[in-house]
Amino acid sequence: MKAASVDLTVNNFTNSITDINVEFKYSNNLQKLYTYKYKITAGENKIYIPLAKMKSQALQEISEICFVVWNNQFIESEGMFELRNIALRI
Repeated sequence: MKAASVDLTVNNFTNSITDINVEFKYSNNLQKLYTYKYKITAGENKIYIPLAKMKSQALQEISEICFVVWNNQFIESEGMFELRNIALRI
């Protein structure tokens, strides 16, 4: 049996981003439980986030999962990428 995780695919069509941050928030959406940073290359990037690293009472109170690309993580001012196949596996 596979461990609890969040799985997704980032397709970086135009190679316009270098990284993506995945933030898990809990309670009132202002408290970050954990942030994962992933390097993104051109094309399809499969991301697997094991939830075991976040062993905490707050894990039961996750209220939001955010996908963040900061200004310094853009290569171009215009481009296209997509998030797809987002799955929460428990």
